[in-house]
Amino acid sequence: MKTTVLMAIAGAAIGLCGVAHGQQAGRVGGGVAPAEAVRLDVPLNKVRDSYLVSRADGASSVATKVFDAAPGIEIPGFVLYNQVVVRAGSADEVRKALASRPGSVATGATAVVSALELPGWFLIDTGTVRQAVEIATHLQGQFDSVTVEHRAPAVNMNIPFNDPLLGDQWHLFNDVNVGHDLGVASVYGMGITGRGVTVGVIEAGEDNFLIDHPDLAGNFNAARSMGMTLFPVDQSHGTAVAGLIAAVANNGEGGAGVAHGATLAAIRNGSTLQTMQAFNWQSPTIAIKNNSWGFSNFPAPLIMHFTSPDYVMDAIERAGKFGRGGKGSIIVWSSGNEGQYLSFFGARSDYTQMTASRWPIVVGAVGEDNNLASYSNAGSSVFVSAYSAGDAGRGMTTTNAPSFLNPGLYTDMFGGTSAAAPVASGVIALMLEANSGLTLRDVKHILADTSLPVNFANDGVYFFTPASPHPFGNTYWQVNGGFKRHSDAYGFGLINAEAAVNAAMSWVSVKKPEMFDTGIVIVGDSPPDAEFVEFPPESGEFYINHALNGPQSSVQSFCVRPDAVLEEIEVTLTIEGAWTGDLMITLQSPYDTLSTLAVPRPDPVGSYTEWTFTTYKHWGELTSGNWTITITDWIPAEPFDDNDGEYTVDLAPFGWDGIPGAAEKTWVSYRVRMYGKRVSDGEFFLCPPLNQRCPGDMNGDGIVTVEDLMIFLDLWYAGDPWADLNNDGLITYADLQIFLTNWSPGYCDPGPGPGGQNGRPMPGGGDVGTPIGPPGS
Repeated sequence: MKTTVLMAIAGAAIGLCGVAHGQQAGRVGGGVAPAEAVRLDVPLNKVRDSYLVSRADGASSVATKVFDAAPGIEIPGFVLYNQVVVRAGSADEVRKALASRPGSVATGATAVVSALELPGWFLIDTGTVRQAVEIATHLQGQFDSVTVEHRAPAVNMNIPFNDPLLGDQWHLFNDVNVGHDLGVASVYGMGITGRGVTVGVIEAGEDNFLIDHPDLAGNFNAARSMGMTLFPVDQSHGTAVAGLIAAVANNGEGGAGVAHGATLAAIRNGSTLQTMQAFNWQSPTIAIKNNSWGFSNFPAPLIMHFTSPDYVMDAIERAGKFGRGGKGSIIVWSSGNEGQYLSFFGARSDYTQMTASRWPIVVGAVGEDNNLASYSNAGSSVFVSAYSAGDAGRGMTTTNAPSFLNPGLYTDMFGGTSAAAPVASGVIALMLEANSGLTLRDVKHILADTSLPVNFANDGVYFFTPASPHPFGNTYWQVNGGFKRHSDAYGFGLINAEAAVNAAMSWVSVKKPEMFDTGIVIVGDSPPDAEFVEFPPESGEFYINHALNGPQSSVQSFCVRPDAVLEEIEVTLTIEGAWTGDLMITLQSPYDTLSTLAVPRPDPVGSYTEWTFTTYKHWGELTSGNWTITITDWIPAEPFDDNDGEYTVDLAPFGWDGIPGAAEKTWVSYRVRMYGKRVSDGEFFLCPPLNQRCPGDMNGDGIVTVEDLMIFLDLWYAGDPWADLNNDGLITYADLQIFLTNWSPGYCDPGPGPGGQNGRPMPGGGDVGTPIGPPGS
């Protein structure tokens, strides 16, 4: 018998055989749609998702999401409504577009247009779900963002213990594992308890917290709360969250919240429009909005990326920019609870648009032993971590809404990233009492500086790649070029109230950041599709999961001229094709710091459409130099052939076969935006002469002149490798000819006057990338 080990080029093979059926959020295969269900392609922002809709001619309908690339997969639990949300210049513009729709669309349809509270957004009320879909489809080509109002299956992010413990609030004062707490004793000793700060609690649905709970009623702020449902179904989760933030102290009842002097506001959530309204609600007066909820990542083994409507993302951005009188609302969000699946890497904060955004502070969970809770989602957008119930140690003691399962007013079994987020919210409330002038950026800077790195095991990588640098694993503490530590799992570290509050008291507010922007760069490249090859065993040991770099990846580089100290980076990608979860996506800095933005996973959702990843890996690094985005396909579209006695051992993150339909993808475009503080005015980084938006502009001043020619001639005469434009290892007259061909004096951007005749058209992007400059440069 022939003995070989099968290996996937670029590593991975994920299949859907033997998939488990029916979990809380949905099902994989075997699902039976209602007999009367019709399929509708429903607009969402710029794309359309497919649903089986049970009552298309009703004002609302339950719906099941389906996928062309994976016919056996169905995700129930959605609700579609008879409303359309459009971004437009005016209501009249929307009405005019509606008047132009074909008669078949207009038949029997009513369409009433009204302005939403979010500037630039308009609501169209129609008669039925079907009419809403038809109208939205008609408008989608005329406006840049059109969405049918809907509600996605959402869950709260709590993980209860199975075995109740005699709990106490060890996260506040730990007399068992001394030092494994928030360090609040000295903060309370200064009289700082969160007074004057209101924290809003946003839950997964319309149920919130028990406002008349004896340990919460004293801190409930009715004036800043939304009206809640009259018949709540389950308030246990919200009540536990609220108690961790601001349960009343010294009242002879239960325990105390981290910020027990703060007040609490209950904020309603539910459909996507309600989510938008939640982030707009009382933005001037509610300082912090806690989100211990997220969209369920659907049944294992699926790990999907989840797109939110543009109007929800706009509301989050506006809150971060303009909330609290321009200082910015502090939005705190749980990272999620699907961090592991069958001992493999699971979901990441990068796969949900809201937690992939730069506006929320995303919080992971750490147990009493100061180790990562295995359920906690990692990601390049995780900012800090906070205490919760971990794999070892005790659960969190907090308030409870009595129920059949737990009739008491308290629980010692609360956990999940649902507990980590309110702990962080409480600490931030303490910081804001200490210094009410802190902006959102101030809060982030303080947390990045004062959070404590823990657990330096550094014992894992995402995939072994002996031939090239490999992405580090979730818990790896990567030290970047600015000597800043960051881990995908822990963020900048475990939040510490004593250090954060002490820093806040004397903090001098940071200046507004500059943004450095590539603009949209058209790529038009296809990462080579992964395929199976035979790989012989060596000395009885099988080495697998080897990622091949170079020609097996699609690589785009860009050069940054200005020197600025970085904060966050946004990478916006459009990648077309089915099963984009095949792809590993990384960003590498000039200091070789690596941000892992996505790892291979079974994700039947189609394209990444203007999907924005946020990374904090490069916080403190300087911007200037050459940066690289690398996309590698890891999952073959075809199964391997074992008819010849060949076999496989853990071929992929899940150890399964190839995914039919996981065909070649097209990398359409990218855009990178860097935020930071410029440190070198008048100086410039010498980018490769041809690796830039304006070839020949050596000093990056936006105009090609004799000065640029002299800079290149200095390099050429000196035999500098930068002058080797044809990459033949020699500095010759041929290199000078190449430069002179691109050296065309004039403005890089079109000059003034009709047609820009006083300048030259900007060449734009290309396969070699573009330099980043401040907007308008």
